[in-house]
This record gives sequence, structure tokens and C-alpha cells, in this order.
Amino acid sequence: MKNKSVFWVAALLLGVFAVFLVWPYFTQVDLPDANTPSFGSETAIPPEILTRIAQDNANISATQTAYPPFATQAAQTEQALQLTLAVAPTLDLQEIFPIFSNVPPSADDILSGKADYPLAGYGILYEDQEWGDAKYEFSGLIWEEMTYDSSILVRGGRVRGSPAQGAIRVMIRPHDLRSTHQNDVVIESPVQAGELTIIGAVGERLILTSEQGQTFYFDVPALRFVDSLEESVPSATPPPTLEFPPEFTDDAPDEPRFVSDYPPQLEDKDVNYHINSPTDYDWFAFASQAEGTLKVSLIPRGKNYGLRVILVDQDGESIIVEEDTASGGGAKQVIVPNAVSGNYIVRVWSLDGSFDESRPYTLRFEPPKPQKITPILECVAENPDGTFTAHYGYENPNPYVVVIDSRHQNTFHPGPVFRTGQPEYFVPGRVENWFRVLFDGNGLTWVLDGGAVTANRNSPRCP
Repeated sequence: MKNKSVFWVAALLLGVFAVFLVWPYFTQVDLPDANTPSFGSETAIPPEILTRIAQDNANISATQTAYPPFATQAAQTEQALQLTLAVAPTLDLQEIFPIFSNVPPSADDILSGKADYPLAGYGILYEDQEWGDAKYEFSGLIWEEMTYDSSILVRGGRVRGSPAQGAIRVMIRPHDLRSTHQNDVVIESPVQAGELTIIGAVGERLILTSEQGQTFYFDVPALRFVDSLEESVPSATPPPTLEFPPEFTDDAPDEPRFVSDYPPQLEDKDVNYHINSPTDYDWFAFASQAEGTLKVSLIPRGKNYGLRVILVDQDGESIIVEEDTASGGGAKQVIVPNAVSGNYIVRVWSLDGSFDESRPYTLRFEPPKPQKITPILECVAENPDGTFTAHYGYENPNPYVVVIDSRHQNTFHPGPVFRTGQPEYFVPGRVENWFRVLFDGNGLTWVLDGGAVTANRNSPRCP
């Protein structure tokens, strides 16, 4: 009996101790800011009570902690960081280098990732999961085309409650998620002939067949059905006029970790920026594909600016290649005779505190040039519907992968309204039958790295 009494007394003491420990957590109340509106079933606290609580909080003794709101904590943290930077003259931002992600893939990666689906017009055709909603159902066969700022996907299908009514769904997805989302568009066929299926394309004009065997043509830029491949219609989505690269609305990034937020600099092109204060650092990124002589030039226009070139290897290690910090306001230049290929960053800054917000300096990147890539027309195949398919390959004489952007020296003529789907990474050697393009039999020219090759209905036929 005595043992049982001792047990219950001990259990009671433990329970009281546990309540003592957890009671402060149950009594804490998160109070909204005075400007925070009430939502749902929550009750807004009257202003006079908030004022009293603020006064009580100010009267807390020095041995207690008044926990500020999150925004106040963030502001205090930022102030502490700025104070630390101000009293730490040994901290140098040029010692903080970014890790690049634009190193070209290897030849094996590119060859193993070669698409096994056919290109159709200026897009590609591939299979995916079927899609549907309460009113429509669409097949898994998708025509997709990449534009300079978005991708366009088109599916064929039908009205769920009326199987004879065909329909087509156009989806426009912006690459930049911060931009305005463009809603999908569903357009029904002008004639009820059953479910529609995409079988090919000429440029941005799709060729569809219906469940009843009828052929339809759909113009993607105009977002409408047309009577033939040749019919001329105005575009609902006009050709883009954006120049590449876009002009920055702000100065160059002040820290190297932000250079990836800006497009890489173009080769052999003058760029103009400003030093806005004695402590302004301007950072730039560019890639050199070949090995050889690398030249970076700076024209400060009367101010004493410094120039530094840094190599960032594939492991993220950063090496200062060369710099020009000579005194005076003359031109600065870094020349590296045996520069390796890879990613580079460049810093421009004031050497003596002088700067000019009204007169920009000029910077120019001149990396080594790889040998030219040769475009090759393999053959042309005639399709049952009267269209043609051109098979293209290329030859890269360089011992490394060469990148040629499809918005510059890698284009088709006549050009599509949007960006084409040709490859941009070219592996070393002769690559046969790399991709195919559907066209109408008239001249279709692929311009690549200064060379050109044209396909038409009289070109050598595929076996």
C-alpha cells in the first residue's frame, strides 16, 4: 500500500512539472500587425488594445526579450550586415565567384540525347499523355515549337459530348514565369468530321486528318483553320521584333553571383556601361569555345578604371587570368595568348574613386574563334500528301563541341514566324541525318556559321 502511495505522489509531481514546462507555449498569442486586416472567422483586435500591448511591450524589463515582427528582424539583420561590411575593409567582393551552368555538354551527352521523334515544319511531333476536361478530350500527339520567349504546343481532339465535332487546342507557355500567362485556346473544326489528329506541318501551318478521313489545315500564328497550305492569312501573333540580346534597363550586376541573371555577352561586340560610384563593381560573363588568343579591351573615357579577367572552371574554381590596373585614364587591355576554352567573368571598377555617371565606358570581348561548321543536306523524301522532308547533317572540324545560337548564325530561309527547332550544339566530326524538316518542295535554305545549303523538290532523293 505504501508503495502505491509513493507511485501516485511521484506521478502527480511529474504531471505538475510537465504542465509548468509547456504552459508558456500555450499562453503565447501571435498578434497581427495593426495594419493587418482580418480574414474568415478571425476577429480583428481593436486599435486601443494594440496600443496598450505596444506600451506593455516597451516596458518589459531589460532582463527580458521583446521579440520583434519578422519584418523588423529582417531589417535589423540587414543593418547588422551593412555595419559588418563597413567595418571589415578586408572583405573583397571580387573574391566571391559564381559557379557557371552554361558549360557546353559533352559530345556523348548530345549524341545520346538525339531525338527519335520527327521534326514537323518548324516544330517537332512527339507522343505524350492524353489530356481532357469536362468538354474536350485531346490525343497525346503534340506539335511543339520553341519561340524566343515561350513554347507553343498544339493537340488535336474532339468535343467530348459530340464526337463528330473535331477540335484543336493551342497552349502558349512563357519561359519566364514572371510574365503574363497566356491562356490556352480551343478552336473547333469548321466541319464536323470526327476527331482531329496532327500528321505533319509546313512551317507553322499544321496538317490534320479527321476520323472520317478528311484533311484540315490550321495556321498557328493566325489561330484559325485555312483551306490550303498556300492560303495567305494575317497573323494573330505577329513576328517578334525583340533584338538579341535585349538592352539592359539597369547597370551591370554589382556582384559576381548575379551575372547568371544576365545574358552572356556577345563576342566581338562593344558594350557600354557606367561606373556609378567609387565602390561600384560591374561584372560580366562570356564563354570561350576555342583555345587560343583571348583579348578583352576597356575604354574608360578619361576615368581611371581597372580591368580583371577571371576563368571559372567546371568545378566552380576561379582563377584570376590577368588584369590591367595601370594608373591613368587610358585604355586597358588583357591579352592571353594561350587561353583555354570555358567560362570567364570580367570585372570593371574605379581604381582611384573617379567615376562618370554621364559617360559610359566601352568593353569588348574577343575570344578565339573555332573553325567553321559545314551544313550538309543528306537527301529529300517525298511524302504521300505531296509535301517533302529534308534530311540534314553537318561536319564539325573542331575537336570539341561548338555552340551556335539559332537566333544568329543558325537559321532557316524562308524563316518561320518563330524560332526553329534545329540543333544548337554541334559535336566533333561528321554527323549524318541529324534532323528533318517538313516543307512544301520549294527552296528551303539552312544557313549555318556562314555556310548555306538548300533543299527543294529536285534535290537527291532519300533511298
